Amino acid sequence: MQQKWYKRIISGVLASLFAVQLLVYGDAGNNGLVMVENIKAVGNAIEQQINSKALKAEFDEAVGGLGEVDYFNIAERGLFRSASLQSSGNNDEIVKPDGLTINGYVGQYGTYSDLSKVKILIFNDWTLVDETYAQADGSFYISVAGLGTSTNIKIECDGYMPRFYRSMGHGSYQFGTADNPEMLYPGDTTYNENESNRWSDEQITSDDADYVYGFIGLRDAKGNYDSKYDFNNDRSIDPEDLALIEEHYCENTDDEKYLLEMDLNLDGKIDVDDYDLLNNGPHKDSYAGDEDFKPYMDKDNDGEIDASDYQWFVDYCSQYEGYTSGANYIYNVKLTGDCYIDTGTWQYNTNLDLNGYTMAINGNLAFMTSNLNLLDGVILNINGGRLLINGEFYFGQAQSYDRLIMTNDADVLMVTKNWYYTTLFDCEGSWTAGIILFYGQHWNVNEGAGYKCIYSSGTHQILFYNPYGKQTILWDNPNTYINNEDGSLNTLRTYEIIT
Repeated sequence: MQQKWYKRIISGVLASLFAVQLLVYGDAGNNGLVMVENIKAVGNAIEQQINSKALKAEFDEAVGGLGEVDYFNIAERGLFRSASLQSSGNNDEIVKPDGLTINGYVGQYGTYSDLSKVKILIFNDWTLVDETYAQADGSFYISVAGLGTSTNIKIECDGYMPRFYRSMGHGSYQFGTADNPEMLYPGDTTYNENESNRWSDEQITSDDADYVYGFIGLRDAKGNYDSKYDFNNDRSIDPEDLALIEEHYCENTDDEKYLLEMDLNLDGKIDVDDYDLLNNGPHKDSYAGDEDFKPYMDKDNDGEIDASDYQWFVDYCSQYEGYTSGANYIYNVKLTGDCYIDTGTWQYNTNLDLNGYTMAINGNLAFMTSNLNLLDGVILNINGGRLLINGEFYFGQAQSYDRLIMTNDADVLMVTKNWYYTTLFDCEGSWTAGIILFYGQHWNVNEGAGYKCIYSSGTHQILFYNPYGKQTILWDNPNTYINNEDGSLNTLRTYEIIT
């Protein structure tokens, strides 16, 4: 019989207490050693933490199985059950999703913006599976089932730097909102020295403007072009073709000026009637179009790539010089259903909101600001959800203000391997509820991190428990102990410990 996720968490918590490990509370009082006589109080605290009415009926069963508790394994222990059902939201049992459902909003910086040309693509690994275009207001929706383990998403528009959402697994996400869309920076072209200019090199440089310069003068197809009326073969039907008809006016087919192709009404002569047929017909002022014409370079949409279009790229390439997809975009991602990632994932420059759902990662999670010009940092908001990492957790970047927010009683963050953490952000008031379950060997807080980068308060709890051996907790590197020899604190990284 399959256990539900919260039963596993509770059993793990209680087992760890019997193993004389540390359960860390925010503002809880010191209740002494957590022995058998105190198990009821601990059970009540955990019961309130999970905040489920269904928990009480199953609590005794969980306690009764303490001796049989095994290690959490997301992939092999059925933390998700396979089912083609909708996301479970705040329900107690987690449904393993099948495929990807994405909705959201996109926007574009710069002039001549046309959001209906923005394309959203879903890849199986990097094999394209499906794509759609955004609506005129920037909104979009796409859903694909039957995907493999590795999935990636791309938002692109010719003339703009693309966005990439890598290793997203399966589940439901929202990218951006109507008020805060996922913006695209202008100025990028398909210039790519290493790929014969077949697609963007994912960066904006002066090379992009130089590339556009080589297309000045090229024209788009126009009108109802028909080559049989293009008498001088210049790919256009224009006054020059009308002038050629005039030059070949003649009264009969025996005249050396007579050309059958100019006798449009086939009356055996070339005269004003033929001229009028072309001048007033559907083919006048049409153009076949240049094969190398790039519509996205024609920013003013006048049918020709000219100096003004080139200047558009010069201006924006100068403004966003050196920008890259990986370093300069902030990605705003919200879960709209449970998500399962059967690989590690690197969420750089991403604001991630679990929104009451579960994200389970069978691998490592790296979550941080990768560009130190974005010093405000990014936010990982558990927000009533559950982040379950069957691997290592890399959080934060030196000199940045990346934030982990846990303020909801239902918040759960589980890490089964090592914890690597740094941020300059003052976390006082950011960890006030929920629980961190740490089962790894090494908990490492970087010595360069802020004085209050770890600050558990309120009802927030942190559990340290390694079922396979001891844990090393580097609390305030390079200091060995939380307190000085005289008992005073040597760090502002604070929580009370039940011993």
